[in-house]
Amino acid sequence: AGIIHRDLKPDNIFITSDGRVKILDFGLARDVEAASADETHSPTVSRYTDPGAVMGTAGYMSPEQVRGQDVDHRSDVFSLACVLYEMVSGRGPFRHEEVADCMAAILRDDPPPLTVGETPEALGQIVFRCLEKKPGERFQSAAEVGVALRTLAAATSAPLPKSEPEAASIAVLPFANLSPDPDNEYFADGLTEEIIVRLSKIRTLRVISRSSVVMLQRTETDIRSIGRRLGVSHVLEGSVRKSGDKLRITAQLIDARDDSHVWSEQYPGTMEDVFQIQEKVAKSIVDELRLTLTADEQNQLTQKPTENVRAYDFYLRAQHEIWQFTEQSLERAVQLIESGIHLAGENEHLLAAMGFVGWTYINSGFKAPEEYQHYLQTTEECAAKLIAAYPASAQGFFLRGMAYNKRARQQEAVRELKHALVRDPHHANSLFFLATFYLFAGKGSAVRPLIERLLLVDPLNAWAYVIPGWADYSDGDHQAALDPCQKAFEMAPDDPILRWLYAVLLAGNQRIDASFEIIDLMQEETPGNIHTRQALFLKRALQGRKKEAIQTVTPELIAWAKWDEYWPWAMAAGYALIEEKDEAMDWLELSVSRGFIHYPFLSEHDPFLKNLRTEERFENLMKKVKHDWEHFEV
Repeated sequence: AGIIHRDLKPDNIFITSDGRVKILDFGLARDVEAASADETHSPTVSRYTDPGAVMGTAGYMSPEQVRGQDVDHRSDVFSLACVLYEMVSGRGPFRHEEVADCMAAILRDDPPPLTVGETPEALGQIVFRCLEKKPGERFQSAAEVGVALRTLAAATSAPLPKSEPEAASIAVLPFANLSPDPDNEYFADGLTEEIIVRLSKIRTLRVISRSSVVMLQRTETDIRSIGRRLGVSHVLEGSVRKSGDKLRITAQLIDARDDSHVWSEQYPGTMEDVFQIQEKVAKSIVDELRLTLTADEQNQLTQKPTENVRAYDFYLRAQHEIWQFTEQSLERAVQLIESGIHLAGENEHLLAAMGFVGWTYINSGFKAPEEYQHYLQTTEECAAKLIAAYPASAQGFFLRGMAYNKRARQQEAVRELKHALVRDPHHANSLFFLATFYLFAGKGSAVRPLIERLLLVDPLNAWAYVIPGWADYSDGDHQAALDPCQKAFEMAPDDPILRWLYAVLLAGNQRIDASFEIIDLMQEETPGNIHTRQALFLKRALQGRKKEAIQTVTPELIAWAKWDEYWPWAMAAGYALIEEKDEAMDWLELSVSRGFIHYPFLSEHDPFLKNLRTEERFENLMKKVKHDWEHFEV
């Protein structure tokens, strides 16, 4: 709520008779915005209190409070951890008879590990991360702490996949298209996604992402099996019959634990009624699951994406094209989005779709690199409009974060994705890419909590297994990376980037023949793909075929690789293997400048850069990498 309490302790936490938690005594609290305004009008006044003043309760104060420094919300995170520690162990983490000794312990000492009874090790990890002496090394918001604790609670009671999932969880199966015209498949898909989006606004309800549901439904039809695999208590399924403007939508809510039907309803109407039908379905689910909504959640549940139904139809068609994920389908999506904007003007849905297409053109390599500036500007313009007009939406912050990434402004990219997750803690794309950015920045401890959250809403996401695997690989445990990346490869065997990444890991583990088998498969099935060309460069470099390896590096491959932080590293690895050290260093410097600053990996653990480590240029670069790595904020 934008308030820093500054005196969190057991005495100020009250449990109501109906089990709610209330925070009391706001005598030391400050409003962040008001404090910032005070500083603006009177720069000589501290934002939060007089400089040097020590305010709080000994034993629960953060190190910055003990020093009398300015504090922000991360100070409350530290104090909360002191309370959690005491709840588990029965004593405070910094308890001493004398106040001075207590304060000294806060600044200097680490509390004993939490090993009381059957305390999960992961709980101790959460508490001790909150107790870090430096604010930048703690969880960066109370929301992040809450998600970590809820994730742990769910995993402790029944690890995914769950046989007895928590009550508030649901998977929305793709609605069946019963229309006479098979081309109306777009409308059934769009309706499914819109119901998922509406339900996802409810923070107490875990909603499985469309991608995991679609993947599972290809192999599973039994509701109980679907519920177990996705770890949900309920499943929504339905059908759509659309003929012209006339609609008949059927929906039924099923308890996945025993395959019993909770309710079933038919909604006849026209296209003009589509938003009302979506709202009715969502409200019926809320009622049946006995969910309590905040005023904001109730408002979001009833919001219409647009007043113009024809523009909305263009949006649904565009989304259907985006999901096809080809250059041609994205081009059709752009035309449909432009038609929607022409009819109804810019709105959240259309702007988000246009920005996503612009970024996808760059990220996928569908367009030539000389066109990237144009599409990046499109993404940035859409992000700016979304943030200005829809500040409560995660979409604008996600798009701006991805644009910052392509601009090699990695710290700002992280900040924007964190803003997106404050607005939507289950935003799958933000969870995945934030974890990726932390991986390249060498912040492995921040990667895994994000992946755990991602798996709660997108449990069949193959990439959610790749990132932890690569975190192990980057930290020097090459062997540990193989199993999760093999699992990801088996889940999505046709993904060209997953193929490439798995081939690299195999080669890094000296399993050269297995690596070459995957690269040969890429050459056979997708010979023109840019990732195949990158893989072929690595293969020839590993074989010592220097001339042929260099010939593989086409101007197109060079131009494409310069727009990323990872691919310049891959180029550096290939050139290092063939002893082209100056070229390797050029690429490695580019990779570092774009955000690949994993110091332990680059300086020590990467097997492909071994030939560079005695070079003065490499040693000088590592000094910069170490500084940037140590000062990168999580």
